[in-house]
Amino acid sequence: MPELASPGRRSVSEPLAEWAVQNIRLEGRPFRFEGHEYLRAIYDDVSPHVVLSKAAQIGGTVWAILRSLHACLSGLNVLYYFPTRTDVIDFSKSRVTPLLNDNPFLSKLMTDTDTAGLKRIGDAHLYLRGMLSSVGLKSVPGDLLVFDELDEAPPAAKAMAKERLAHSDYRRMIELSNPSLPDYGIDEQYEKSDQRHWTIRCPACGQWTAPVKAFPTRLGEEVRIIRARTDGSHYLACPKCGGGTGCRPGGVGT
Repeated sequence: MPELASPGRRSVSEPLAEWAVQNIRLEGRPFRFEGHEYLRAIYDDVSPHVVLSKAAQIGGTVWAILRSLHACLSGLNVLYYFPTRTDVIDFSKSRVTPLLNDNPFLSKLMTDTDTAGLKRIGDAHLYLRGMLSSVGLKSVPGDLLVFDELDEAPPAAKAMAKERLAHSDYRRMIELSNPSLPDYGIDEQYEKSDQRHWTIRCPACGQWTAPVKAFPTRLGEEVRIIRARTDGSHYLACPKCGGGTGCRPGGVGT
């Protein structure tokens, strides 16, 4: 029973997606996956090391925040890293604090400490640190490390930060960033992973397509995944038959 009730076991076994849907409000509205269905599988992925190579404004940072808070509620200490201290302060004020204010059950659990760089939630801590400071990298142990905007931080800093997991029995790590250069930063880590990606199904021919894999990779190559309508607008098209209207999300491919 003590093993089943341990923080690490609870954090692994409780689906984050369901917890978020049942408990979380964002900008005054209940959390939902409508329009972001591709995120559900990511929310419930309990792999020890998750890499997310992403575009801007797709909900990746919200996922990382919620997973961090969920881990804190399970008694796990979280170290959330940004490239610089300025990034940390901006992130804390614009993303973390409003989310806590939107969810009174979380803010009520905050005790003793509530600063831009440190928040005590229940029996655990959420540390927000910049990666350019060696003090911020070395100061505290953690159970979950989150590296946000990884491509903007020096690689050596990440290696130093990973040492914070040395004494944890849980040891989880998340890396997320907009990619910058091939074989560098988040792209390098994604290439080492099982490379899952989102797919959609064409209602006309049944073809499954991963849009990110269907975009041209060479100059002059035909763009079959985005096509024009007669009114001048564009749509995400099936590369096989050209269908697009009504395409619905389908699942995660590997």
